[in-house]
Amino acid sequence: MFLLGLSGGRHMGNSEVLLRAALMGAKEVGDVEVELIRLWDLKVQMPLGENARGRKQVDHAGFLNKKMKAADGIILSCPSYALTPPGYTINIRDRVSIRGLPTKLRPAGMIAIGGSDWTSLMLPMMYTILPHGECKIVDQMLVNFVAPQAAVVMKDDIVARAKKLGRNVAEAMKRPIEKADYVSDEPWVCPLCHQNLLLIRGNQVECAICDIRGSIAMKGGKLKVEFTKEAMQTYRWGPEGTKRHNKVIMEQMAPYKKDLPEIKKRLKKYEAFLKVTRPPKQEAVDIMANMREPSLDKTLLDV
Repeated sequence: MFLLGLSGGRHMGNSEVLLRAALMGAKEVGDVEVELIRLWDLKVQMPLGENARGRKQVDHAGFLNKKMKAADGIILSCPSYALTPPGYTINIRDRVSIRGLPTKLRPAGMIAIGGSDWTSLMLPMMYTILPHGECKIVDQMLVNFVAPQAAVVMKDDIVARAKKLGRNVAEAMKRPIEKADYVSDEPWVCPLCHQNLLLIRGNQVECAICDIRGSIAMKGGKLKVEFTKEAMQTYRWGPEGTKRHNKVIMEQMAPYKKDLPEIKKRLKKYEAFLKVTRPPKQEAVDIMANMREPSLDKTLLDV
């Protein structure tokens, strides 16, 4: 059994320390091969988009794609940069994440860590970095208020929790995927992605990640969201949702090819309107040098 650990943080930073602890925990289960890849080590080009089928780029996208496809389980660990994982991890998602019809469902775990409580979009965004429609979250953890690099090694309870996460994922890898239950204490609403991010759609709500709609109800003084089995069958990342997405994209291609001469003609007007500002010669600058305490100037509060 092959468990792949993906680190989205700095070399031996907090997120990598917790990922290493999780992989240690997984090894305790036995008969599990573990591997760690630092996403910072990868050279990944900018994504070409879905209209670039057949075009090739020289980078590490193929390497990472093959590793994820081969894995029987995945643990992703990332630090928080302004509510979400670092931008380069999102670039890797857009370039690498497995597209097409899902072929292999595997257990997965996620570890998110932030220096403050600026972490509200971490777990939902991290879920989209995992192979689309091919991961079943069995455990996830969100850690706040650990900012200095590697300071988490002093937090024995947090490190122990990460080891437990690794064990949970490894144990789930040894069971049939339908018996890989969600065991985290992290709150969730969606029964598929186990995230807590909802959009309001009239008198219903929709999981922003999975595109399934449900009804809100109060039960026992608590807000509950109920999703039907029919709605869950058509979720965004499943076979039906993927086919629907691909159909919508492909239906646009024939009209586009027909209109392409006119599109090129009209584009000239917009391209001629304004010259692009070209970046100057690169320079070494400490962009954090001017950080200061937030001002309590009344003018900033008059909104």
